[in-house]
Amino acid sequence: MRRGSFGVIVGLVLMASSLAGCSKAAATAKAQLLTAIGNTALLSNHLSYLDAVGATQLDVDADIEDGFRYQASLSVDGTAAYQEIARDDALAARLLSPVGLQWVAASPASAEAGPLASGGWVVDELGAPVLTSALPTPGADPILDALSYFSTLEASVEAAEVVKFDPNALDYRPDLDPFPRPGPGVIRYDLTPGRLPTRATATGPAAEPPGANDLEKLSVYVHDGLVVAVRDQIAVEPFVQPLERAYAVHPPGDADQQAAALLSLINGLREAAGVAPIVPRSLTLMVTPEPVGFHVVIPPATVASLKILDHRGSATGQLTF
Repeated sequence: MRRGSFGVIVGLVLMASSLAGCSKAAATAKAQLLTAIGNTALLSNHLSYLDAVGATQLDVDADIEDGFRYQASLSVDGTAAYQEIARDDALAARLLSPVGLQWVAASPASAEAGPLASGGWVVDELGAPVLTSALPTPGADPILDALSYFSTLEASVEAAEVVKFDPNALDYRPDLDPFPRPGPGVIRYDLTPGRLPTRATATGPAAEPPGANDLEKLSVYVHDGLVVAVRDQIAVEPFVQPLERAYAVHPPGDADQQAAALLSLINGLREAAGVAPIVPRSLTLMVTPEPVGFHVVIPPATVASLKILDHRGSATGQLTF
């Protein structure tokens, strides 16, 4: 054995042991988080769901009794826009502002003169959405996004590496962390971002521009084994330095201007590749348990078809015998 080889071997063994420990910790963190998500989804919860998609702010407040009974309201840029209540097969809906149709109607223009135009409650006795079916594109229907968010979150966790938040970790950058630290008794789980380009992979015929998941930061806050909050952000700002290195650019201006320039560059590459542009998104979900005995009730309403709504409604609006 040559001089120094023993030290190299020991170093490699220690590195392998460290990597194995990290892998085991990540697997444990993922299992713990998936358990918390599953346990939370089984309960009656109040959801406060804020989704900023581009320049539009969508607020959903939802009270969920179970998978078949809920009530939800939508506000768009601070304006109360739409309400719906589902109980088993029945769906009651009320339009509070025409802007609501842009987010829940299959064809907003044709829906303006429909049964919701009066502003009163309309009930379709067979119109409740099927929340277990294929979900709409995220951001396209904020109410269904909020109601199905635990399923979406579970899929994201399954596909990612999960680590517990550690402010003392060597690779932790507080200046690049957009989310609050966990409070007393709260565990924060962070999902690692996707693939970022490097100088070697950013150019050439095989180059692929980043996707939304590559620019995503997602953290889940758990207290007493239940999810209490989720923070999700798709933005360039936390990734400015590696993107500048990958594309060998340094846009002028302040941090916001640099991020905007890089997003424009990335979306130009995506357009050339024939894929949709990345839209910045900031999502906050707050979860609180409903009081014992909470029940959803359908209000008095006009019976009519709500087929004009996206992913909702029946052809007749009423039961036939």
